[in-house]
Amino acid sequence: MNAAPLLTLPALRADLEILAGTPDASGTPTFVVYDPLQHRYFQIDRDTRKLFSHWRAGISVEELALAAGAHVSAAAFHADMARLIQFLRANNLTSEDRPDAWRELHDKARRSEKPLLGRLLGGYLFFRMPLLRPQRMLETLLPYVNFLFARQTIVVVGLIGLAGLYLVSRQWDLFVGSFEAVFSLRGSLHLLASLALVKIAHELGHAFTAVRYGCRVPTMGVAFMVLVPMLYTDVTDAWRLPSRRQRMLISAAGVAVELGLSMIATFLWAFLPEGAGRDIAFMIATGGWIMSLGFNLNPFMKFDGYYIFSEVLGIDNLQPRSFAFGRWKLRQLLFAPRLPAPEDLPRATRSVLVAYAWATWLFRLIAFTGIAILAYSYAFKLLGIVLFAVEIWLLVVRPIVREIKEWTELA
Repeated sequence: MNAAPLLTLPALRADLEILAGTPDASGTPTFVVYDPLQHRYFQIDRDTRKLFSHWRAGISVEELALAAGAHVSAAAFHADMARLIQFLRANNLTSEDRPDAWRELHDKARRSEKPLLGRLLGGYLFFRMPLLRPQRMLETLLPYVNFLFARQTIVVVGLIGLAGLYLVSRQWDLFVGSFEAVFSLRGSLHLLASLALVKIAHELGHAFTAVRYGCRVPTMGVAFMVLVPMLYTDVTDAWRLPSRRQRMLISAAGVAVELGLSMIATFLWAFLPEGAGRDIAFMIATGGWIMSLGFNLNPFMKFDGYYIFSEVLGIDNLQPRSFAFGRWKLRQLLFAPRLPAPEDLPRATRSVLVAYAWATWLFRLIAFTGIAILAYSYAFKLLGIVLFAVEIWLLVVRPIVREIKEWTELA
């Protein structure tokens, strides 16, 4: 039997940062590798962090195992290290000085490049347009908005909201009757203006909170989901924060701003005279509650509610990990009762992840089908049919087909 070929370690890039992460669901410490060139974060476990502390370019895997005191079989350690090195190279985290390294990078870039049709379809479903690099502006303005984070401000806004609800309750029929204004041309313009104001404030809430905790905000702009525009703020830097509470506050800041504006607008509506000002106050008052509670806090899509829910559970990369557990449980029930779990987690955590995965799949099936029907209804017929078919195939049918293929291998 031939011995495994000697595997030597590539050099890690000198500009990479290794930061303390948040403990995982079982309380085990984790770490984060930050790539400043790609502005990406990669979570690693404690054992991998220990390996990196003994990592030296050019030494063999066996020498690394000896230095790190790895208590596993040589064959298993060799296989694990081969996968780790492949992961590092695939994500451009190594500094290669081999003569053919450039050729590997070139070939990898060509393989990862999607065909034109795939890029068009992917762009139709989701793409981003960065508009601002706001870091300097946010740092300059932060001292002037710091009072908004004070407990006294939160209490005052809450009391204003309660007073507004009381005043509105005394004019409830008039308040509800204001919905009619939304369906007029003037009302539609007021609705667009109020939505723009609220959403800009929402994104600034994320941005200022992130900067307040020492994070960078490299871009703000517009994202398009199925050609529907929505503002976004890049707060990826929150991954460098070891505090789940701070990360959760960054995720919740936009919703908090919307609810605060809604409370103030509800109070102002009771005093403003008939006209544009009162219409806009009504739309901010109602829109803040509806958008925050019905849309932003939805944990089944990757909006604010998803990240808040992830931090509450203490589970990073919630959807990929929960989907793995959802597929595992489904396959276990149908074909393979002894199929091992994808991760060693407590029974209660597994149950939560399975329930979340299945609920997310059901929600997506309903939501994506509804979006596809809307795309068909509002586009001219030929384009509508194409858009409907694209969405149903990419978002509904293809994932089901892939899973059924896995079933056939297990059955």
